[in-house]
Amino acid sequence: MQSLLEDQRRAHEELECIEDAIVAEFATEPRTYGDRLFHDHRIKSLLDRAARRADRASQTYADLAGTLEAEISTIRGSPGPEDAFTEFYSRLREVKERHRQHPGQVPEYVGADLVMNEDRRLHLLQEIRSQFSGEEANGRFLDMHTLHDQMMNLHGVKKVDYLHYLDAFDRLDTISASEKGESYAKYVKGVREYLESFLQRTQPLLDTQEIQEEVEASFTDRWAAGTVPGWEKVCEELSHQDTSSSDPSLYCTPCKKQFAKQTVFDSHVASKKHKRVVNAIAAEGGQEAKKKIFKAKAEAETDKLKKRDIALNEALVQRYAQVLTPQREATKANVERKQVLTEAERQAEIAEMEAADAAIFPERRAGGDSDAIYNPLKLPLGWDGKPIPYWLYRLHGLSVDYTCEICGGHSYQGRKAFEKHFQEHRHSNGLRCLGITNSRTYHDITSIEDAKTMQEKLRRQKRSEGQMDDAAEEFEDAAGNVFSRKTYQDLKRQGLL
Repeated sequence: MQSLLEDQRRAHEELECIEDAIVAEFATEPRTYGDRLFHDHRIKSLLDRAARRADRASQTYADLAGTLEAEISTIRGSPGPEDAFTEFYSRLREVKERHRQHPGQVPEYVGADLVMNEDRRLHLLQEIRSQFSGEEANGRFLDMHTLHDQMMNLHGVKKVDYLHYLDAFDRLDTISASEKGESYAKYVKGVREYLESFLQRTQPLLDTQEIQEEVEASFTDRWAAGTVPGWEKVCEELSHQDTSSSDPSLYCTPCKKQFAKQTVFDSHVASKKHKRVVNAIAAEGGQEAKKKIFKAKAEAETDKLKKRDIALNEALVQRYAQVLTPQREATKANVERKQVLTEAERQAEIAEMEAADAAIFPERRAGGDSDAIYNPLKLPLGWDGKPIPYWLYRLHGLSVDYTCEICGGHSYQGRKAFEKHFQEHRHSNGLRCLGITNSRTYHDITSIEDAKTMQEKLRRQKRSEGQMDDAAEEFEDAAGNVFSRKTYQDLKRQGLL
């Protein structure tokens, strides 16, 4: 029977197994970058599992204290001597009966799934590799192309190429505070979220929450003092509007301004500008004017919070950029290296990366379903293994099939392949089977009947040419008379010459 005590015992056993697995991981020194990344993610997963298990165990201690005491009392039995061990022996019989029904059963080891075999290692490697894009190269480089495109579309920001952007994306204090609107706030938040995500993926053991708390504590002091780079004037303007830390009697509600001294406040009240605002409010009506004043205060407070969030995100971006300095420098070096690569070198590098992925992801290996080429028109493949363009397919006449009966009905795609096949072995062997010697005369003849007709025609032509040769040959007798070869031979046999 499963009890609360057994659940707590298993929880503590599992925690001890997790601790042993973490110690085993720390005892192994990673040699390469990939080993270190795997090592950190493995320890991170173990720590998260230990935290979840410890939290569930602590809940059983806190929420089920009465249940636990009741179960212990039940096992202990009643105070009388006759029932002191009744429950104990009852549970002991259940244990013995279970072992009798399942003899030789090996007890379950709660840490069996913590043993790192080859399958679990490959599964964890796949999870790690799937978190990074190809440009990030498993966390070696930053991939900020999308953020660079967003920056290029911002108003009032200097447009630079990607290499210079990597060098200056954290210099946000150089941008005027007046240009930092909604689009800029969205962009800075995206940069902060990406760098934070990159840190969590490449350095899972790093406590990003601690970094955030440290930056926020420092930022709060500097924001209150008005020393945040790029936001000095804004902090000064907001401080005049802030009535929480100033004298409320020196705050002008119609003009929404806070004054530090009584003399300055009195001078402002006596000014024409203040009187115009008061008169305008009075003309619009008291209740409506109050609503507008409250609305203006709410808008000012919202604007203040938005500007503070933007400045805080900028401070976090600068702090994350400092932590990611090695990856940032490696990214710039990689971008410069790619700019001088030839096309052949780029293709070789892509092939090498695909081979490395195929070793980790079996479904990406050659011949897999993911590598199937989409070729609905059945176009021929080019030198790169991909279908050739359709316009080239039509230009070379590959849409026309030529069939040769002499070759056994074999079909040839395109005029070029058709003309070339007349000199190939298949066509020559087909003519040889018909008793014909392959020659230029029989080119463009694909029918067996036409080939035989051509052969007979050539034979007749050859015989007629022989007869013409006999008639064309001339002989002369002693008297100077000229005869053909046949006439001359007949006259000579008759002795008439």
